[in-house]
Amino acid sequence: MPISIDSLISSMEWASHNKIAEYSFQLDGRRVTIVRSEAGSSAPHASSSDEPAPAASDAEENGSHIICAPLSGVCYLAKEGGADPFVTVGDTVSKGQTLCLVEAMKLMTSVNADRDGAVVEICVEEGASVEAGAPLIKVRA
Repeated sequence: MPISIDSLISSMEWASHNKIAEYSFQLDGRRVTIVRSEAGSSAPHASSSDEPAPAASDAEENGSHIICAPLSGVCYLAKEGGADPFVTVGDTVSKGQTLCLVEAMKLMTSVNADRDGAVVEICVEEGASVEAGAPLIKVRA
């Protein structure tokens, strides 16, 4: 079922009314992200893609690839309290592997590796509030 224009408009109005800066949802394999403009405007805009939303920034630092938060929320490094973390420094990860979770509006979003590599740094602490685009984990090929 395709995403309708009416559905997008309704979602944008809802986000604006509730003063939500950014949120994402997935419908029939399509990920839609609604982001309020940063220029002080309260009018949000939407983007849609057949590809899953990227979980990483293109920024490279000292040969490391930085995996960034796809949305604002609370970052969890383990599936639940007391459990082992998804990854630790030195772990080898595969493309698509879950690295952490970001909770926003009671919904958990998996942050997955977008390439194979080794974890060289975890940039956030368990339960930390993160903004969309904030560095979470650095991976080196």
